[in-house]
Amino acid sequence: MAAACLLVAVAAPAQAEGEADDLWYYRDTGLADLHATASGEGITIAVIDSPINPGVPELADADLIVHEPSFCDADGDGRREAATATTERATHGTGMTSLIVGNGVGAGGQPGVQGVAPGATIRYYAWASEDLDACNASAGPGSTGAISQAVADGADIISLSLGGPDTGPDELAAIADAVRSGAIVVAGAENEAGPLSSWPASANGVVTVAAVTALQELDAGYEVYGPGMDVVAPGVGIRTLQGPDWTTYRARSGNSAATAWTSGALALAWSAHPDATANQIVQSLLRNTVNGEGQLERVDDYWGYGIVSARRMVEADPTTYPDVNPLIVDSPDAQPPASELLPPPEAEPAPTTEPDESMASDDPTAETGVEVNPGLPLIPIVGAVAGLAVLAGIAAAVLARRKSPNHTHEQER
Repeated sequence: MAAACLLVAVAAPAQAEGEADDLWYYRDTGLADLHATASGEGITIAVIDSPINPGVPELADADLIVHEPSFCDADGDGRREAATATTERATHGTGMTSLIVGNGVGAGGQPGVQGVAPGATIRYYAWASEDLDACNASAGPGSTGAISQAVADGADIISLSLGGPDTGPDELAAIADAVRSGAIVVAGAENEAGPLSSWPASANGVVTVAAVTALQELDAGYEVYGPGMDVVAPGVGIRTLQGPDWTTYRARSGNSAATAWTSGALALAWSAHPDATANQIVQSLLRNTVNGEGQLERVDDYWGYGIVSARRMVEADPTTYPDVNPLIVDSPDAQPPASELLPPPEAEPAPTTEPDESMASDDPTAETGVEVNPGLPLIPIVGAVAGLAVLAGIAAAVLARRKSPNHTHEQER
């Protein structure tokens, strides 16, 4: 069985002179103002990634629940590794989690990572070790087990900053179960320019994300394209705390960061509109991009529906949108198939008929009427009546989805 066994790598380019600082993803997108009314509170995001270091300053007051042990048995001894670590291998997962719920408090008095949705609950699942190829999860591929556990734990959003070239029936079944359960699954496209092909980003019904720069341009290293591309989001030059010393910050880039940013933005919108369904929140994501006008209109196969706008999603009322996931494609080539992504139809109740009842008065002195069941109409009788039969029948039947890239968009401030 092929498994998704590679984390989406992140590069660490030097920050050019005059380039926006590595907190642009927070400042330039208006998140500080949004947090006055929405923080992600009440929304649970499952992050499935490398081991995590929950002791970093950014996560000191986060609502963070780490599932122990991890879903990885790297040395094959039958015992899964710990989900937490303080080595460099925890950098990726710690960075993605901080990008979602970080409090902005940095190590050694430095500016810290500011989270997109600091009030959200994070349920964390580690599925990989430093040696990814040696990760032999004891109960099937690690990512599959982690996704299934996230669904069982009631995750509203599942953030998957991971990817691989192959998949199998168990992986597809886990994704299908997640979408069918009502969770929003967000996955990063591969960190390599070219057609979208990695799993789980290419899975049917999943929100697929790629990265844009502070200038709202597609980075040459991350120009992934195809009909399965859905949105782009901040992901180039993002502030990240680096292990193993956990005192150094670097500007890192990749579709992983764009995935975490989008997951946080979805949580903001959902916390502002708690009565909306998962499908309606996805509708809002696609309709209310930076270039969106409230309609489901794709830009092209590079930008998908456009650049994610947390502000527009918070401002728009998603409950006015159809309760339908517009990313589910009903096609023979779509995997998982659409039929496995939709909840089973509600059973139609069988028609019921009240039994016939015959009623007769036992009172020989009754001359102007008869006693009847209070639930039935009273039928007046003229004259002396010895008996009367009343037939009553009451029946009820209840019932009832993309080529030339346009490389810039105006930045929302």
